[in-house]
Amino acid sequence: MYLKLNLEKLNELYSSIGLSFVEESKVIKVKENRKYLLSDYPEVKEKLKHKFGMTFNDMHKWHISKYGEMNLKTKIIKTEPTKGLDELRLTLISNIKRIKEVELKESINQLLHNHPVFYSGPGAKLKHHDYKYGLFEHTIQVLKLSIMISKIIGVVVDHDLLIAGAVLHDIG
Repeated sequence: MYLKLNLEKLNELYSSIGLSFVEESKVIKVKENRKYLLSDYPEVKEKLKHKFGMTFNDMHKWHISKYGEMNLKTKIIKTEPTKGLDELRLTLISNIKRIKEVELKESINQLLHNHPVFYSGPGAKLKHHDYKYGLFEHTIQVLKLSIMISKIIGVVVDHDLLIAGAVLHDIG
C-alpha cells in the first residue's frame, strides 16, 4: 500500500550519500553507488538493519528483509514532525507558563534556552522520532498524553511536576 511512497522517501533521505532503494523481482534492494559505501556510514547501516532488517545476501548485495518490506508496505515512514514547529513551540510555551512554581518554571526555561539542540535534535536514534525535530515533537506528544491521562484517571496530580516531568523526561 505504501511501498512506493516509502521507497521514494528512503531515496530522498539517502541519495546524498549514494544509496538507493529499488524493488526488483519482488526484492527490495539497497544499492550503493560505490563498493563498501555503507562501511563509511556505520550509523546509517545500523539504522537500516534495525528498522528494516537490512541484510547481506548470498550474492554479497544488501536487501531489505521480508519483515522490513512488510513495514514499508503497511506503515508510512515518518521523516519530519506531523505538526508545524510553530504549533509545537506554542504548545510547549503555553504549558510551561501554566507552571506555578517560579523556580521550576525558570529552571526549565533556562535549560531549554541553554540547549537549543532540544528543538532540532532527533528522538531515539534507532527507535522512534529519529528525524530532525523528533525529540521536540516526541516531548510535546508525551506532554499532551500526560495531561490527558491525568484528566481521565481523575487523580489529584501536581500539574507543575506533571508538566516538568513530561518536558524533561528525555533530558540527560
